[in-house]
Amino acid sequence: MAQVPLFWKLAVEDVGELRSWARPGLMPIERPHVTLLYLGAKASAEVARINDLSSQELQLMEETLLQIDGSEVMFEVTEVLEHPGMIVAVVALPSHVPCAARFPYMTLCRSDLVVPAFARSLLEDRGSCQVSALSPPRRLRGIISLEMGTNSRATAPKDPTIFAGTLLRVETHPRASHQTEPTGNATLYVGSEEKSRAIAAELAASARERPMGPETYKLKVRPQAPGKPGHLYLKWGAVAGSLQAAEIASILEVRLQELLS
Repeated sequence: MAQVPLFWKLAVEDVGELRSWARPGLMPIERPHVTLLYLGAKASAEVARINDLSSQELQLMEETLLQIDGSEVMFEVTEVLEHPGMIVAVVALPSHVPCAARFPYMTLCRSDLVVPAFARSLLEDRGSCQVSALSPPRRLRGIISLEMGTNSRATAPKDPTIFAGTLLRVETHPRASHQTEPTGNATLYVGSEEKSRAIAAELAASARERPMGPETYKLKVRPQAPGKPGHLYLKWGAVAGSLQAAEIASILEVRLQELLS
């Protein structure tokens, strides 16, 4: 099967003492890396939209990464975020290394129950994490490279509109047009039906007080109306229309873990 470009990365062979950051039930990442630009074997317009870049910004970033492909880079780890489902290292990159992520990071270990994109939600909403600042920062070495592989989503597609996490199930609804705000629903499984609805109301109230996920998502959460599917009604901005159920579930579960702890 043909290989396709998946993402540009800063590959790290040895994370040194960061290996000591572990938690029962979490598996260490075999090939730790900092994702610089996600491609996913998609067309340029879709890549730009996913990474919140203009077409010109994307072109410049790809040209820069091609120029420094294979080069060795020293960078710093400034913080470590610990969550029951994942441990993430926050990194500071040299100015000449472009990165599409607002907060560059490297996942150290992860539970099979959370998706890799869960890291982005943790970085945007740290309330459910134990944050450890590293002073002085730890210096590591990495190599700029392009990750190639088969497009598993194309060969064995999963339904992107449905995702069952550890605490809830999210389903997204069909959109009438790209200008229409996307919607969906979430069903909690945190105990009895009565408890699930009570926690859903707490989650909706928490979302009103403190937005969840990146600001650009404009994620809104409210208790579901009687007779409608699920415990929560979800709506988010049309600019984030490509969001899949798995990422929405990860964002919601970050806040749920906080409420239940």
